[in-house]
Amino acid sequence: MKFKDTLRIALHNLRLNLSRSVLTAVIVALVSALVMSLLLIGIAFPQNRDEYGKLIIRREGAAYTLYDEILRGHSLTTWEPLTDGEYDFLRESAARHGLAVTDGKMVYTASGISLHAVYGSRLSDLPENKLDWLPLSTPLSRFDLKELRYQNVPEDFVVSGRMWTEEDGTEPLVWVNRTIAETNGIGAGDPVVFYTYLRGSRDEIAPYPAEYTVAGIYDPSVLDSAVRSFYSVDFFMGYDGFRARIPEDAQYRWTREVDYLCYPPTDDYSYGALSREIESFLEEVNGQLGKVAALYNERLLSVSRFRNEHIDEFQIVNQINLIVVGISLMLSFIVLLLCIGSVANTVVISVDRNKKFLGLLKALGLTAGGIRRIVLTEIFLLILIGILPGVGLLFAVSGGLRAAVEMLFSLLYSSVAVHYTVSLAVPFWLPVATALFFFLFAYLFSRKSMSKIVGQDAIRTLGEVS
Repeated sequence: MKFKDTLRIALHNLRLNLSRSVLTAVIVALVSALVMSLLLIGIAFPQNRDEYGKLIIRREGAAYTLYDEILRGHSLTTWEPLTDGEYDFLRESAARHGLAVTDGKMVYTASGISLHAVYGSRLSDLPENKLDWLPLSTPLSRFDLKELRYQNVPEDFVVSGRMWTEEDGTEPLVWVNRTIAETNGIGAGDPVVFYTYLRGSRDEIAPYPAEYTVAGIYDPSVLDSAVRSFYSVDFFMGYDGFRARIPEDAQYRWTREVDYLCYPPTDDYSYGALSREIESFLEEVNGQLGKVAALYNERLLSVSRFRNEHIDEFQIVNQINLIVVGISLMLSFIVLLLCIGSVANTVVISVDRNKKFLGLLKALGLTAGGIRRIVLTEIFLLILIGILPGVGLLFAVSGGLRAAVEMLFSLLYSSVAVHYTVSLAVPFWLPVATALFFFLFAYLFSRKSMSKIVGQDAIRTLGEVS
């Protein structure tokens, strides 16, 4: 049987049961609009979460932090410092997760030890006795050790001299903040002497004077705020070069803080892929470093040493996202099940009223497959007639749905002062998927009645017709 004939017979059967067919189409329209609305909320929430996450990273970056030792107020955590091998593993892991790391630095402090610098015209006046250097030097509370493999800064960041390269990491080179350089008359190519001083003693200077050369002058004001904090220091130099120049027999103990930053230079990336890469980086590093015992509010906890602020903040967001998606899917499924019986009953009634006609067609040579096609076409037409106005209803209530999503976002992100406009777009596949689910469930519910007419004996049907 041709499709045109199948369609004509299906329309004829629906017209014979017109009132029931119209009622069913109205039910399909209302229920499909409700199902699509629930699914749209479930879709819109993770989509907007991803765009919101991009906005937060663009504003603040996704910063990683690892401390060797922490002492904060009433919270005390102590452990042994990382070995050089563990630090090397951390840096190698960062290199393997390039999507998740765009900048890196180490911050060194030491109990009882301060780092000083002598530069400019004072270098020519340095006395032989190092104890007399103090009045001529500047204590450095604002210096960083950089991972010089990262160059995610604009070209105008270095205003004098040159940009660093990865090979500079082991060299005695230093980059100086523009403000410090202009205030103290420091230029590219000038020498700077660093030395350590044992605080509280006037008779000991640690054996570490080292001369560096100014490779470039930089201006952190040209950077976005998230990255600017990584360069708002007076000096920075390569991590490897600094570590190599610390005396091996130094008796003081350094406390090192490791900071990495994820700050994608453009918005053309997948937030989901970036989050997974960050989580993979954290898992790899913490798998090597292990967890430590920490005392917080008189409770002993097992905590990871390497953390990412963005991932920590978004853990609750992700949990709520899963709950919202799960609830929307569950409610959609329940509503669909409750109303699908109406579609199935309409088809069953239509089949029952026309079983003699269908049986006669079978006696005249219509195959079982042909009868199934007629019944399935009826189901398809009912759902199509109902789903089209359902899509119209969905667009009519889309403003209210957007307001509901905005309310959820305002409650969830009330602690973050970032303006974000929620977007709510109906994907083209949503009505198609809803119609397919309607069709599948209606077919499953009416399959038993369909099997009865398909299995009718042709001789018996001819007798009933006559």
